[in-house]
This record gives sequence, C-alpha cells and structure tokens, in this order.
Amino acid sequence: MAFEDRQQLDAFVAELHDVLRTVIFEHSDWLPDDLWTSYEVAFMALRGSVDETRATLLPERFTDPSAEYQQGLDIALERAGLTGTQLELKLSGWRRAIGFFRAGPTRSLLRRALRWANVLLGSLAGVVGAAEALKEFKETVETGVEEEEA
Repeated sequence: MAFEDRQQLDAFVAELHDVLRTVIFEHSDWLPDDLWTSYEVAFMALRGSVDETRATLLPERFTDPSAEYQQGLDIALERAGLTGTQLELKLSGWRRAIGFFRAGPTRSLLRRALRWANVLLGSLAGVVGAAEALKEFKETVETGVEEEEA
C-alpha cells in the first residue's frame, strides 16, 4: 500500500502544480497586477522543487532505491498522516474541491481547493523538504487572490 500512497501523493503534487499554472497564466486578473511578473518568474523557478519532491516520493522512476530508503520514507509519511485512510480522506477532499474548481473556475472555488492542498502540503513538506517551496508559492497565490478580491 505504501507505494500506491506515494503514487497518489505524486499525482497530487503534479495536479497542484498544474492548478497553480492555470491561475498564473489563465486567471492572472485574480492576482495583483504589479506582482504578476514576479509570480511568473517564481512559478518558473518552482519547477525544480516540484521535480525534486516527485523524485523523492517515487525514486523508482530514476534509480533503484534501497529497501531501507523506501521503508524510511513510508514510515515518515505514515507518521505525517499521509498513508492509508488518513491520506484517502485528505485526497478525497482535494479531488472534490479541485473538481468543482475545474468545472467552473472561480476565486472562491480556488480558495476552497487550496485550503485542501494546505492540509496535504503542510504534512508533506515536513517529510519532503523540497515540497516547502511549493507550499510557500501556493500561499503567495492564495494571498494575492485574497488581496485582489478585497
């Protein structure tokens, strides 16, 4: 089950990255105009952290990781509530919220989806340090959307 959990987390990271790309390039009017260039540059720089996070979760794509490494990662994810039923609850909330957003994107639905992402990213960043950059960038998007709506 641990490998499947890591696959699901990998898919979440990829999807969140895609949602952030959508906001930056398709809904840039939701963000402060004077910060848009900074958002674009920061988003482009985020790719390395996203790739590193995904490679940490699924090192099998790139190398033949030791059983000890995989076991250690799985234990850390379990302790963070990112396996089994705990993970499924969090991912179900994310999938539901992101489905609503994709069906009819609004700022409100984006904020709802990003709140679910917070639940996952907070724990993930504690296990995979590279995920911290994704978490922080997501937070800048949340803040920018809130500022423009006020």
